[in-house]
Amino acid sequence: MAIKTFLSVPTEDSELAQSFGAQLDTTTGRLFVPQGMALAPFSAWLPSSRDTLAISILQGRGVSLTDLLGRVSGAIKTAFEDPLWVRIEIRRAK
Repeated sequence: MAIKTFLSVPTEDSELAQSFGAQLDTTTGRLFVPQGMALAPFSAWLPSSRDTLAISILQGRGVSLTDLLGRVSGAIKTAFEDPLWVRIEIRRAK
């Protein structure tokens, strides 16, 4: 299942958002960013994380861990084009 990142786009900005690659969801009538596309160009129209979480909870929806990690993977691929070593920091819990 493809993940759609829905946007809060005022009518006057719809053409601009679509020129960046936003697509129209025919069911909801809202613009969204397709999975795998960078979110940076759409930052002005992204809902806050708190709003998104509240809406998901109220509607009884959620995201599977697989889908969440897929989004994280996509964000990392967008941010870092070349392979990257990651250093893990382990701290002693008190």
